[in-house]
Amino acid sequence: LSSNKKKKSIRLVHVSDTNNHHASLYNIPCGDLFVHTGNIINPNESKSNAILVFQDFIKWLENVVVPKFEMVVFIAGNHDDILDSIQHVSLREHLQATQTLMEFLHQYPSVRYLENSSVIFHDLVIYGTPTVYSKSLSEHPTDLPQTCHAFEQGMDNIGSLRNLDGVDIFLSNRAPSILSVEKD
Repeated sequence: LSSNKKKKSIRLVHVSDTNNHHASLYNIPCGDLFVHTGNIINPNESKSNAILVFQDFIKWLENVVVPKFEMVVFIAGNHDDILDSIQHVSLREHLQATQTLMEFLHQYPSVRYLENSSVIFHDLVIYGTPTVYSKSLSEHPTDLPQTCHAFEQGMDNIGSLRNLDGVDIFLSNRAPSILSVEKD
């Protein structure tokens, strides 16, 4: 923050990797900002049931989380295939999940889904990405459909993360070691 901005404390509540168990988190404390950093869906979940889990997650956000926070921000994780436009389970399920998400976001403007994008909250720039960068995908790009997780890309696509200047909060489902890669 610039020195002329008045600093204010913000109560942030963060959860991740709920893997179908979001409903067990019904006693979440109130706060200013709620963040969920992906893996909404259990990786062992049947692919045909993934859309039902995602719809239930949206209902949980609506009923349990949204009333307690000024802003809700979430990203997908590497198990959330139905939200990945490339590595989705099926086109029908992806379109259904996308429609559910868009309707929810339209109804609740204080909720933001970040996918390689940012939002400003109390003068803080929050950037969220579900993308996972893999050296093996760069070396073997034809293996993509058989071996990768949702939102996985080769290291040759890392350019989008190289300019994070001005970002105050970085959200990812994976360890941020990728940020230590040398800049060109």
